[in-house]
Amino acid sequence: QTDLFQERIFVFVDQGQFLELPKNATCLDAAFVSIPDKVLHLVAVFVNQNRSSFSTELKNGDLLSFQFQEEKIIPPLQWLTFVKTSTAERMLKKIFEAFPRDEKLSRGRKAIEVELKKYGKTSFEDFSPQVIRELIAYFRVQDLDHLMIACGEGRFLPHQVIDILFRHLSWFTNLWKYLLFRFNSSKGLSL
Repeated sequence: QTDLFQERIFVFVDQGQFLELPKNATCLDAAFVSIPDKVLHLVAVFVNQNRSSFSTELKNGDLLSFQFQEEKIIPPLQWLTFVKTSTAERMLKKIFEAFPRDEKLSRGRKAIEVELKKYGKTSFEDFSPQVIRELIAYFRVQDLDHLMIACGEGRFLPHQVIDILFRHLSWFTNLWKYLLFRFNSSKGLSL
């Protein structure tokens, strides 16, 4: 029973609500649990009366308060990278899936491009068609547009797609170098 409590935290919401959350839950997780109908109006969160980011990890006994606006916000895909509860993840994906196809494609493409820039690349055109075919097959999608739509829906996180892309390239490059080395070293051998 003590292990259960070590994996959970207990926080308070200023409206008098008491929340039990998984360890490392964020302010955004708490918002989705305590005020799910107001999350898209959320503009600020305070932990122990100090303004905090939505990604701030909560600790046992924290006191939360939320600030709202009248207009709905469009949640960024990055929210999926730091929520820890299945409730928050499920609700975010439902929100993202409801976007029109073109918006999902655009959001997915922009998120992928941000990740690619971290590696000095600008688009999928920087990779061979074979690598792209293998990436599409790995994620079991029809084509690159469907991969970007899936990212725009939150089914795949852009950093996961890029991680697979570069891990594949790294493995392929190392294999190719090894085969070239073996081929070149065998030329010098006499039988």
